[in-house]
Amino acid sequence: MEARRRLGVVLREQGLFRDAETCLREVLKADPGDLAALYELAVTLWEQERLAEATEILTAVARKSPRTLAVWRNLGILLERQGQRAQAIDAYRHAAELAPDRPELHEKLGDLVSDAGQEEQALDWYRRAAAVGPGHAGIEAKLGRVLHNLGRLTEAAEQFEGVIRRMPQAGAGHGGLGNVRAAQGRLDEALACYERALAVEPANAQAQHNLLFCLNHQANLDPQDLFRRHREWGQAVEREANPAIHQRTDAMDRRLRIGYVSADFRRHAVAFFLEAVFAQRDRARFKVYCYSDVSRPDNMTRRFEAMSDEWLSAVGWSDEDLAKRIRQDRTDILVDLAGHTAGNRLRVFARKPAPIQVTWLGYPNTTGLTRVDYRITDAWADPPGTTESLHTEELVRLSGGSLCYVPPEDAPPVAPPPCGQSGLITFGSFNKHAKVTDITLALWADVLRDLPHSRLLLKSNAMADGATRSAMWDRLVRLGVYRDRVELRPATRGFVEHLATYSHVDIALDTVPYTGTTTTCEALWMGVPVVTLAGRTHVGRVGVSLLQSAGVPSWIARTPSEFTRIAVDLASDPDRLAGLRSAMRERLSASRLLDAEGFAQRWEQACLDMWQRRCAERE
Repeated sequence: MEARRRLGVVLREQGLFRDAETCLREVLKADPGDLAALYELAVTLWEQERLAEATEILTAVARKSPRTLAVWRNLGILLERQGQRAQAIDAYRHAAELAPDRPELHEKLGDLVSDAGQEEQALDWYRRAAAVGPGHAGIEAKLGRVLHNLGRLTEAAEQFEGVIRRMPQAGAGHGGLGNVRAAQGRLDEALACYERALAVEPANAQAQHNLLFCLNHQANLDPQDLFRRHREWGQAVEREANPAIHQRTDAMDRRLRIGYVSADFRRHAVAFFLEAVFAQRDRARFKVYCYSDVSRPDNMTRRFEAMSDEWLSAVGWSDEDLAKRIRQDRTDILVDLAGHTAGNRLRVFARKPAPIQVTWLGYPNTTGLTRVDYRITDAWADPPGTTESLHTEELVRLSGGSLCYVPPEDAPPVAPPPCGQSGLITFGSFNKHAKVTDITLALWADVLRDLPHSRLLLKSNAMADGATRSAMWDRLVRLGVYRDRVELRPATRGFVEHLATYSHVDIALDTVPYTGTTTTCEALWMGVPVVTLAGRTHVGRVGVSLLQSAGVPSWIARTPSEFTRIAVDLASDPDRLAGLRSAMRERLSASRLLDAEGFAQRWEQACLDMWQRRCAERE
């Protein structure tokens, strides 16, 4: 039987999987307890992508041979491949106990528990990995990333600075430090870090995307220069990827296959604007495919999966494999929902797996790819004739706005304005700290100066970090705004608690040049008026689009002085504020901002127009 088992291994190594399986099953028929044959059979089934069968056999081998490292390690890989994270963690724990000197096992455990949201445990596993595998830039950088995720920004910066000192040629160190500096609002330093990451690792994709994303926050950057940076990135990526050739398809009136690619099919800002298109879609005319890169699924993930026709978890898939799958699905229109934000798949779009490709929602700028055909926007965010030259895509402007907000079902009720009890007007912003630029603070300081009996409440993840909080105090003091007028709060633990915090805000102030999106809608839904300053390009005009769609254009300022005037006028009449607050949800529900059915129809018509145009061009 030993020779027969070895023959099975040889056949498998030659790619003759069925013959190998037959051979190994013959061995097991003679000796069902042959653990070596069971292990080789599991590997053979694995090679055929018969993962469930392979897992069942390896689990049995692990119970009978609990001291075999390869069994536990491979069982962990198989379980992870099938999305069974908790069981995979258990398997890797066994492997790490058997081989405590193997840093990759501790690192993998750190990855898995981090994906599960257990960042403190991840910190422990990465520290163990670093202790037994010193000098590993990837592990050291993951330590810094977890500290960042925990809001311990100063510690995270020190961790990345240590990586840079020890391994200056490791792009992960420079890029990680850039992410921390961006979170701290130190944007110039963040950009310098990303540039250094690319100097040592020109192909560092994450640093490329982070650099472009960060540039959107720069108030003084010429829009043409920003476009040039995006286009240079797109040209480099398109040189490396061969686009698929698409032949003429069926008649233009057939049911269209729409594919959505995102890592944000979860409780994320994108989800609150995507749901309308899914929930209200015309199922007779459109078949929806979702290509999900969500590593930590939640109830919202399951909701989107239920609303789609076809769902693929693409976590761990290469760009080439995902592009191939999209071609196999014969997707007609492929929609990017991320742009250059985290978890994007723009390199899939560079391969042109669908005949029509669209970008929408997740990123306030061009992708830089000529192979993305259209960008969805509206006439308020991109007034006709102003920004066409700043895009590689053709702009498709939806009437009535390019965003439709679906309020969370678990939102708490609207509370009375806090000025009623305190006698003070509280201005607030819950935007990410990176958006609170110097020009933003100067704008807000002008409002506070004109209203001596007012205060400012700022809430963000970054405010959990002592050094970042101190730096914010210093910035405010330089503008003449002192501590007794400002409250800095860290992010709340839960989403409902986050929304409830709007009960402490009378008027929300938007950021410049990167305006709020979800925070603006959340504030409105919680009854809080929002004042925005119209910018030059899309990134600074999303607030304009939202307030126009909500039917409150009077809260849109064209100049900094008008911004101050609108804020002061709103604050001058507490009774009016109370009336606005109590009636806000009814007002929004009747507006285009919440018209899910109408928005879905306009979105679908845009898709049909794109498809019909393509069919007509191919006549």
